[in-house]
Amino acid sequence: DRIVLDFAMDGHPMGTDIPTEMTEAGSRTFAIRIAGTHRIDTVEIVRNNQVVFCAHPAQRDWEGEWTDVEPLAPLAVVPTFAYDRPFVFYYLRVTQGNRQRAWASPIWLTQRA
Repeated sequence: DRIVLDFAMDGHPMGTDIPTEMTEAGSRTFAIRIAGTHRIDTVEIVRNNQVVFCAHPAQRDWEGEWTDVEPLAPLAVVPTFAYDRPFVFYYLRVTQGNRQRAWASPIWLTQRA
């Protein structure tokens, strides 16, 4: 199925890596637009591999918004390699009534160097 996704955070589109000062970052607002081929059962925003937002639109097309108010610094993933920086990532996952799924490219917030 061809499911159209538009996922952005504060105007930054999916696939973006945003240099961020983790200790100073405020809330983050996510805009979601979906055009499915069947009824959309589940819309999830995933932060660092944990579902932090879930909606059940039960329609083919849907638009929504969600704001994450959690402080970023405690959420930052500690990098594996010495030359990497702490980061937080978000992505959108959609499941239709026919069990077809779609994922958006992640939005990365990486500790400013």
